[in-house]
Amino acid sequence: MKKKLLVLLVSLFLCFTIYGQEKDRKNALYLEGLGATVVGVGIGYERYFKPKPILRFAARGGLGLVESFTQLSPHAGASVMIGKNLSFEIGFNFLINPDIEEGEDFEVEMDTAFQTLAGLRYQNFTDGFLFRIFFVPPFGAFEPSYIYIPYGGLSIGYIF
Repeated sequence: MKKKLLVLLVSLFLCFTIYGQEKDRKNALYLEGLGATVVGVGIGYERYFKPKPILRFAARGGLGLVESFTQLSPHAGASVMIGKNLSFEIGFNFLINPDIEEGEDFEVEMDTAFQTLAGLRYQNFTDGFLFRIFFVPPFGAFEPSYIYIPYGGLSIGYIF
C-alpha cells in the first residue's frame, strides 16, 4: 500500500512539474508613443492568440492622450506577427477622437480614423519584455493635414 501511494504521489508531482514549467504568456500591457494616438501617448492592452509559435495573432485596445494631452481617445485593433522573439508585424487600428466644443452649446462630435501599421516587434516570452517600432500610414485621419502623411510609433511593455 505504501509503495502504491508513493508511486501515485511521485506521478502527480511529475505531472504538475511538467505542466508547470512553461508559463503561457497571452497578455501584454504597454506604453505607446505616437502610433494609435496619432499625436500623443497612450497605454494599451493586447491579447495573443497563438495557433503556431511562428505565427501569432493579437487583438488590442487602449486609450491615448491627444489634443495637448487633455482628451482621451480610445482605439482598438488587431495584428498578425510572423517570427518568434523578433517578428514582423502587420495590423490595423480603429480610432475614435471625441471633438468637444465647450461654450453655450456644449457639443461632442466623434471623428474616426482607420490606420494600418507595419513594423518590427521584439517579444521575450520568458522574461516578459516587449518592444516594438512601427510605421503608420494613416487613412481618414482626424485632420486633413494628417491624411497620407506617414509617421512611426514606439511601444515598450510587459507580457504576462
